[in-house]
Amino acid sequence: MYQRVIKDDFNVNTISSLDFENAENDHITNLYWYPNSIILERVLNRCKSKAYSKILEIGPGSVPFPLATTIVGFNERVPDYIDINIEDTPLPFEDKSFDFLYCRHVLEDINNPSFALKEMIRVSKEIYIETPSPMVEMSRYIDAERGNMLFNNLRGYFHHKSFVWSFGNTIYILPKAGAVVEHLDLPDDLLKKLCYLLDNYPVYWNNYFLSDSPEVIDIPVSMNSEYFQNIIDGMEKSINNTNLFVDTFSKTEL
Repeated sequence: MYQRVIKDDFNVNTISSLDFENAENDHITNLYWYPNSIILERVLNRCKSKAYSKILEIGPGSVPFPLATTIVGFNERVPDYIDINIEDTPLPFEDKSFDFLYCRHVLEDINNPSFALKEMIRVSKEIYIETPSPMVEMSRYIDAERGNMLFNNLRGYFHHKSFVWSFGNTIYILPKAGAVVEHLDLPDDLLKKLCYLLDNYPVYWNNYFLSDSPEVIDIPVSMNSEYFQNIIDGMEKSINNTNLFVDTFSKTEL
């Protein structure tokens, strides 16, 4: 029923409100876990066109950013990576010592993303931050095929600790209170919109941020309707952010 799909899509101009109204599914079936090669290509082109020579990557996972000259975080293919706890340890670099910083799918996993993010901003002249969309974090069966149906039924990636999204020149961080999130009911019209976008347009699976000096806003957890409204606002801002990102960077180079 659920399938991991490789589909690099960068076209959001064909979507209309009628698509949401006529959507049949109220759940996700296509799992776009993989990095979007179109976006990666544009980020690489930007670094090359601007002749960036010092590029820092935070948390490379199994495949490092191809142009990274310095890596913080374990990578078996890179023997000289820097191993520090970015949650509470300052990055061992001078202010603005890197031309560019690349960080994909890291902030949502750690306990103190605000501290880590502010350090990233401090040491780099320009940053690229990619995180899972709040829409994904509010959807069920996202972790499908990982062998545990209990976890599959939870919202988003069960191990993630924060919602992270952006709009304009601001990055927002909201703790993901699982005990609360699991019991929130999305309005039917929003659920259809969410499922339609995520099932058909891989670009909406993530939130993308590229800037030189962003503002960071920590949103506190409030156990009332305000918390739910912050999540709803985060989803809408992330959708609009993705639309602007695609519109701005639809050319070959960013």
